[in-house]
Amino acid sequence: PVTRTCKKTGDKKELNIEEYGVGFAIANKMKKFLYNVIPINSRIIICIIRFEIRTTKQDDAMLSCCHSRDAMWIDFQAKADVSKAFFDDIESALKPIKMRKHWAKCLDNTDPSYVVEQFPEVAEFVELMKSFDPEGKFRNTQGESWFKVMDDIISKSSKEVRATEEEKKSDA
Repeated sequence: PVTRTCKKTGDKKELNIEEYGVGFAIANKMKKFLYNVIPINSRIIICIIRFEIRTTKQDDAMLSCCHSRDAMWIDFQAKADVSKAFFDDIESALKPIKMRKHWAKCLDNTDPSYVVEQFPEVAEFVELMKSFDPEGKFRNTQGESWFKVMDDIISKSSKEVRATEEEKKSDA
């Protein structure tokens, strides 16, 4: 959560800020999501402070949510103390249409193996990160923990692929 201060009252509130990107080519599915899922979720009335939709053009950055696809974003700011279940519901609704989370916004609410699946160049990025910054001097604690988990997932997946390939060779 992040803390925001109200300009009018000076009150401080802890917020969860979550941002999800989906390929623009499937924006009609997002439209259906917006019309059908959000209005019937009673928790939205309790926790949403701000809501935004925007679009961005595709790029070729390794960990960009717009990697190889134009994207439509749905961005929420919500009261931290009541929003966990709401965001769990949102993620469940968006996973079938291949949402990608914004790297700086509440990754701790997302399954790391899902994140690894959504970014085709994450394995190459993790290897480059380890070679350019082996001591982790340019990473914060949260980023370091996430990249360690992702590296473990990538390593395990690579071992499983090699084992399957070796099994196929021995059967042949």
